Amino acid sequence: MTNKDVLDLVRRCKLNKGVELIPDNAYLFNRKFWHKVRGKILPYREYEEIIVLVKNGIKVGGIYRMGSYDIHAVMKKKYEGQGILSSFLKTGIINEIWPENISVKLCAVHTRAEYEKKKYLAKLCHMEIKNAGEIERYLSCFKD
Repeated sequence: MTNKDVLDLVRRCKLNKGVELIPDNAYLFNRKFWHKVRGKILPYREYEEIIVLVKNGIKVGGIYRMGSYDIHAVMKKKYEGQGILSSFLKTGIINEIWPENISVKLCAVHTRAEYEKKKYLAKLCHMEIKNAGEIERYLSCFKD
């Protein structure tokens, strides 16, 4: 699942059909979605769980549950760095609704700054980083 795919699921969620986790800010969806591959809709639907994050009535990002083994969090570029995701994670709600998710694999980490940011978000989720050693080895090859 790519960032674009997660944001597409977010786009397809109707807020009034979700479970309100934080009034006007976060909604949980556990529903069937049609799936796309290379832009084509496949002839089957699968249950997906996703938390949709909202700011001023606009869907700004989401946290997609990849089974009990990982999550995929993404924000629209325009809303990155505004503390929306971290504010939600600080509530601890994610641990209440998905208690079996205890670790996460970080992707697209190319700089120490990216790693520190993602490590901070994982810490807010109380989740272990599965590939921390691999990332540390990669980043050690570069000057800070």
